[in-house]
Amino acid sequence: MATIGQSLLKESNLEESDLGVELSGLLSELHDAPPESVKNISASLLSFIQMNAAPEPMDFGGFDHPVASTSLTPRKRKETEPETNVEVPPVPQKPSGLSRLWRDNPVAVIATSGVIALFLIVGSVFGVIAALNSTTSGTVVTAQKDNLLLPAQSPLEPTSPKGADEKKTGPPTDEEMEKFLDNLDKNKSGNSQETNPQPTKPAPQSEPPKPPAKTEPPAKSTPPKAVKPAPRTDLTVIKGIAEKTQGVLNKGNVSTIDQMAKMSPADIQLALQKGGRNPANDLREYRLWIQQSKTIIGDTSPIKKSPPSVATTKPAQPEAAKTPFANFPERFSLPPIENTKEKKLADLVIKRQYLLGVEIICEEGVARGKPVFELERSKDDKQKWNVTVRKSAKQRPLPIATFRKSENAFLFQWLAEATTDKTAAKLASNLRNCLLKLKLPEDQGTIVFLRTPMKIPDLRLDKESFSNELELLIPAMPAPETIVVDVLPLRIKGVETAIPNSRIEKNMPAKVWLKRSDKTGFMWIQVAGDLRSKLILKSNLVMRDFNGKIKPVQSPKMLESLAANLDNMRRQSQGILQAYSSANPGPNFEAQRKNLATTYQKNNQTFQKLSEYRETIPKVIEQPITVRIYAKLGNYQIPLAVTDPKLPQTEK
Repeated sequence: MATIGQSLLKESNLEESDLGVELSGLLSELHDAPPESVKNISASLLSFIQMNAAPEPMDFGGFDHPVASTSLTPRKRKETEPETNVEVPPVPQKPSGLSRLWRDNPVAVIATSGVIALFLIVGSVFGVIAALNSTTSGTVVTAQKDNLLLPAQSPLEPTSPKGADEKKTGPPTDEEMEKFLDNLDKNKSGNSQETNPQPTKPAPQSEPPKPPAKTEPPAKSTPPKAVKPAPRTDLTVIKGIAEKTQGVLNKGNVSTIDQMAKMSPADIQLALQKGGRNPANDLREYRLWIQQSKTIIGDTSPIKKSPPSVATTKPAQPEAAKTPFANFPERFSLPPIENTKEKKLADLVIKRQYLLGVEIICEEGVARGKPVFELERSKDDKQKWNVTVRKSAKQRPLPIATFRKSENAFLFQWLAEATTDKTAAKLASNLRNCLLKLKLPEDQGTIVFLRTPMKIPDLRLDKESFSNELELLIPAMPAPETIVVDVLPLRIKGVETAIPNSRIEKNMPAKVWLKRSDKTGFMWIQVAGDLRSKLILKSNLVMRDFNGKIKPVQSPKMLESLAANLDNMRRQSQGILQAYSSANPGPNFEAQRKNLATTYQKNNQTFQKLSEYRETIPKVIEQPITVRIYAKLGNYQIPLAVTDPKLPQTEK
């Protein structure tokens, strides 16, 4: 449409006039306008042509000729008198370019206006067709996840004539206009033969779906490899293990719960020792740790019972130098001070370029008084350390012993001064209550005790006296205030014992309940101790009498006599209750009858409880009562003695 307007404007020779320039600008905007703006620009162009093509008021016929068919005889001119104040009509202006176009060639203007109107109508028709086409359902080819192309139906949307008109009401495209003009020219030329319309550019269509690729048969599937679960390294989930204890266990090469579940209580004890802590000899707590570890990982196998394999010797191979303290003993046994020969304590192989470091740990209380033990590297031999002792910090140091590292062993030797000097001889033996720390630049090292606990008889009750007493002489005993005695649990078949207080302290004996369910404290085993110059332990069977006093049960005859007395009291209280109730049945004697009934019930319950204990006592008599004796020095527990049930009992 814009092309036709430009051609007509060029034929009329009005391109250079003002209106021609303005009309040419509107036609150019129409030619370059997008589809959605064609309608508005076409309407503006039509309004512009109609406004500028209107004829002048005095020229109705056009071509400067009157339309009326009056005679052309000239009329007589009337003489007019000059009038004053008469408005002079405005002088008609020279017709503009578009007016001249209307005057000179009205056919061209009418044709152009008709073409523009025709295009507006055709554009509206095409807009309706396009809107109707947009509402039809189509097939969209989508690719599924399994590489198969399947048709997917797009959802149908409701259509309405109003909505269709609103969607696309613009004029046709340039391609459609070219097709229309070609058909129009052929019709004008009178060509009656049917002509094929000029092919238009096909609308872009979606690519046809590609056939699915041929899939090869799947290869033989291999079973998935089992993924090992991540190791459980948080040991604090186990009750009884705090962060500090976990650090000690990690130093002792115990880093996971799975590792702990496969260990024995003795292995845990050794790991704590290697990590720098003095562990308790009571392995019950370590057994609970292992049981919790097995529960966490779902291990139903029994707890390992075999003790840790501690190698007394270490093969002198180059690989041993990589972990020099792996099988190092946790305690040494120093020889008597009278033996001045050098003694091999353990095998030890380290790398030649490394220098062994040795420290001594002597806490306050290693002996009566405040002696000071010191250790220094020898100036003459870097693999030798001298040990000295002072009675107090102000006294001069006295040499008493040496430690030495040979090519493949660690050795100890008492010096002659340890026996010849009276002060040194009195204090030297207490070196056993100290600890030795060995370390290397690339290893955390290990801590070693310098004494092994002595074995003592247990405190089982005598079948005649229901008691036992044990007097101990512990060599090089530390200060009495540091000594601790713990009673270990009793494991008696058929008896549920309990220990509410296992530690023997000053004026506070340990207790062993013979019945876990009995909370009244009727009868129990008591273990007391005298921790002064001598260590005296005493165990006996005690009970609480009717007045609440604690009395020892000294013999089986005393127990039988007590049972007979309780039986008589029970029978008497029962007879009194029956006689009084028969003689005084009225409500006025209700309170007295209740008091008598309470006395009878108390005597009856005591008699029944004593009968149960009399059945339990034979199972307890002559069963081992074990204890553990150690000195608490700083953060360390120095073992002094443990009971051995295999040892014979002391003579009474």
